[in-house]
Amino acid sequence: MKHYCIDHLTTYLSIIEEDQRRNDMGDAPLEAYLFRGQSADYPLIPKLCRHIKQEILEREAQILAEFKRANPLLLYPYQLLDDWDCLTLGQHYGLPTRFLDWSTNALTALWFALKQRGDTADDAIVWILRTKREHYVEELTGKSPFELERSMFFRPRILKQRINNQSGVFSVLCDEDLLNGVRLDEMPQFNANLIKVSIPNKAHKQLLAQLHTLGIHAFSIFPELDGLCAYLEWKYTSGFEKDHTSPF
Repeated sequence: MKHYCIDHLTTYLSIIEEDQRRNDMGDAPLEAYLFRGQSADYPLIPKLCRHIKQEILEREAQILAEFKRANPLLLYPYQLLDDWDCLTLGQHYGLPTRFLDWSTNALTALWFALKQRGDTADDAIVWILRTKREHYVEELTGKSPFELERSMFFRPRILKQRINNQSGVFSVLCDEDLLNGVRLDEMPQFNANLIKVSIPNKAHKQLLAQLHTLGIHAFSIFPELDGLCAYLEWKYTSGFEKDHTSPF
């Protein structure tokens, strides 16, 4: 696994381009790369593993059953959802699941790493993973996220516009990896294809401004009222507007 430190957007993009050249990926689809942004160097494990240590499969089943029973969104307009859809919806609203968020968009992942950083001294992290076709669950119909023989990735159905805007993809742990708390960067099928990018705290304001210039911000990623409010708060209270006065 390679590790880089960046403080400018061009450096970040050059890391991806260099990996494409080195691995002869010029004609590969963009989805061959996945990206995950984190505000700090957290383990690559899903939320379910972070908060539950005992009887994890039983607790997972209880969480999902109550989510299905109590969630009004499952009545309208979301009907006939399978477990892939239910977990996708829950993941986007903070439910502890065996899923981990990734994106096919390098800039979106960088924004997630930098958002709401405050004055923390920790480096933000972006994980870059070069994937292969065999890493994906190609057909969800007739399969269950609880019956996978190995940990894989899948592309969710677009249940919410934010999933589309975030170019969302999920990794999903198989039971064995879930029970053993195996991090994705420890899995031999992924480790050699991972790149870890660190972003020092001093660089995050400049990078957020560069992303804004390219149309990447809270409202473009969360195209709902909460995203708009978060975007306006950042734009007018973080010092961005003062430093980037419009010429018009």
